[in-house]
Amino acid sequence: MKKIKLQDYRRHVEIYFALEWSDVPLEQVLLRLPEKYSVKVDKVIALHHSLRKPPADAAGYAMRILRGPCRSLIVGQNDER
Repeated sequence: MKKIKLQDYRRHVEIYFALEWSDVPLEQVLLRLPEKYSVKVDKVIALHHSLRKPPADAAGYAMRILRGPCRSLIVGQNDER
């Protein structure tokens, strides 16, 4: 993967997150939660960026971090099985 700026990488992560898991943009989800979740997601994005992982991987990991505290904000998490 070609090296891109962290800011551009984060924008790609947010796009993947919105396309795959949430009707609410990642930035808005993080604003509704305690700051510790924002810090964790920022660290995950920076780590994936430094390892040159695809933005989709970082978006997936961010979703796993947020799955518990924001089940109602992530598509399909409230569906009865």
